[in-house]
Amino acid sequence: MTRVTELGSLRVNATLLGAVAMVIVWIVLAFVLQLPTGWVHVPYVAAVLLFARRILLGAPRFRS
Repeated sequence: MTRVTELGSLRVNATLLGAVAMVIVWIVLAFVLQLPTGWVHVPYVAAVLLFARRILLGAPRFRS
């Protein structure tokens, strides 16, 4: 079962929202703060997994 958050009239899948947030965190850590390689890539890997989950499972009320 996928959770859906309603933002105004736009229905946003929580998995998709989390994946986008993790990509933004990764961009800030890797390019703005310029942290060395290693743990900085964990948010990126999690975002890729969430995007894959979103694509494979789809969204409950709108086309994936």
